Amino acid sequence: MTSKNKVRQNIFFLIFVSIIIDKSCGFFKHAELHYRKHHRVITNETKQYLQFTYEDKNDDGPSHWPSSCNSGHNQSPIAYDLVPLLAASHQHPLKLIGAYNTRPKQVHVINSGHGATFSFVYQNNAVPQITGGPLHDDIYNFASFHFHYPCEHRTLKYRNRCNLELHFVHFNSKYQTIENSIDKSDGLAVIAVLFEETEWGQPLKSLPFLPMLHHIYEPDTDYSEIYHVFSYADALGFRTVPKIVSYKGSLTTPGCAESVTWIVVDHLFLILENDMDKIYKVRDHEGLRIKRNNRPIQPINGRKVYVYNDL
Repeated sequence: MTSKNKVRQNIFFLIFVSIIIDKSCGFFKHAELHYRKHHRVITNETKQYLQFTYEDKNDDGPSHWPSSCNSGHNQSPIAYDLVPLLAASHQHPLKLIGAYNTRPKQVHVINSGHGATFSFVYQNNAVPQITGGPLHDDIYNFASFHFHYPCEHRTLKYRNRCNLELHFVHFNSKYQTIENSIDKSDGLAVIAVLFEETEWGQPLKSLPFLPMLHHIYEPDTDYSEIYHVFSYADALGFRTVPKIVSYKGSLTTPGCAESVTWIVVDHLFLILENDMDKIYKVRDHEGLRIKRNNRPIQPINGRKVYVYNDL
């Protein structure tokens, strides 16, 4: 090859490399903008009602929570088998309807400093819904899900084996928004799914949201996933609702609104110890790992607990 051809070849090679670098820079710039857009820090204005703890020794611990938390008579959680479980007068099963099996276009997660909360964004105003069972003919729209550990609801048959409790929060569609529903006696419905931590074996329930947690280990951060999304049913872990117990109660965080129909799945699923370790890495506002975020058991105060889907 002549020296002139070598020069020409080197020129072409340099041009090619410069194009690749330019394209790469554009790609990484886009990736950085996407990361900033979907992993932004929450401003102080959004924290107004988030200052509470789960430690009673603190001034903002459970015994000092405001509103109905310490004055209400239908508070949650409860130890639900301390009273006789009643068979529901009708056995119309609780059902999943709407977009429960549809993957959303985006899954969003936020670390409030008290734990991680997940929500979905769907196309065409689609939404997962539940109806039947203790909800009768009312239709409740899914809003978000989060978790508490150890479990908040207790039962003697599981004793101290319950390490994680997922809460799937829904609001009554007749009130149109969760804000309009929160002060209504039939405003909210929460499905609680219970887990036992195990060191070995195949977990009986997949938790597809776990890979997203590393994006929000630090408090007051959030992240949106648009590629590896999962459906409501994938997160819930079943498409046909098993045996449940239900009672009238409250939210388990301030201000503990007594507007919740609780739907506790009467089964203890398994979660691997390695997966629980991912959850334990989520940090609070002091930068410490959240060791626990469960509210203490509340008095039943004569409430009735019903069994559904016991087919």
